[in-house]
Amino acid sequence: MDILALPCLQMLTSCRPLQDTLVKEKGYKPEPAAGLIPAFKAGLTPEAELINGRLAMFGLIAVTSGSIFTGTSVLDIINLGLGKTLY
Repeated sequence: MDILALPCLQMLTSCRPLQDTLVKEKGYKPEPAAGLIPAFKAGLTPEAELINGRLAMFGLIAVTSGSIFTGTSVLDIINLGLGKTLY
């Protein structure tokens, strides 16, 4: 065995495992799945944030795919969508 191998082996075996150490309290129940279209509730609710995030992802995909299929830049696609108000 190499001289450096023994201290390295001891160090590796004495360390805590490299896993997530999140501990859930007793009685923890995960929130139910929201489904494809969650019920809309006005205000700052988890449902409204979920819809907002999904619409943002849809917009990003729409702008990116529009840019790829037409061969124009993303800024030109956004400018077109805003009625040519940027430049």
